[in-house]
Amino acid sequence: RRRMQDQLRESERNLRDILDHLPVGVLLVQGGERIVFRNRSFVQITGYTEQDVDGTQHWWERAYPDAQLRERTRRHWDALCDAARQGDGSIRAGEYDITCRDGQHRTVDISGVLLGADHLVFFEDLSERKAAEEEATYLAYYDTLTGLPNRRMLLDRLEEALSRSQNRDAKLAVVFVDLDHFKEVNDTLGHEAG
Repeated sequence: RRRMQDQLRESERNLRDILDHLPVGVLLVQGGERIVFRNRSFVQITGYTEQDVDGTQHWWERAYPDAQLRERTRRHWDALCDAARQGDGSIRAGEYDITCRDGQHRTVDISGVLLGADHLVFFEDLSERKAAEEEATYLAYYDTLTGLPNRRMLLDRLEEALSRSQNRDAKLAVVFVDLDHFKEVNDTLGHEAG
């Protein structure tokens, strides 16, 4: 019996160690209110330790200081949990903008799974992905040398303007300005001067 208890404790310790080293944040919420486990990644992503948030009420208040936004987001989360109860127990993933402990806003992907009255919640930091998407958008629509909008952005904006003018039955004018011999400025004085 003692050996079985020791093995059980060892097994629990191993499981906690595995959860603690996952690259995503993990919370175990007991009874829908009390946070009984949080891993290192959760603390790294949000900054919230056990002293900061010991239950879901504190989580909602800290992550969403604005009362209206908190209520709207909480209703959305509760609806996802209800859908999970009626389905296979998986809480559908969604992007959430949270306020971290240091006051910084961060976009995270939050999903989960119901375990009876408890639920396991997963947090994935999307900051790097969002930054990469913004950089890709910038590179697609702006000239890297000058930082000015490029031809692709011109065509995109022109298409939007044409669509708006057609929808409103309005007229649209496009002005094209060409500088003669501008290539000579670039060739003689360099691109920076140009």
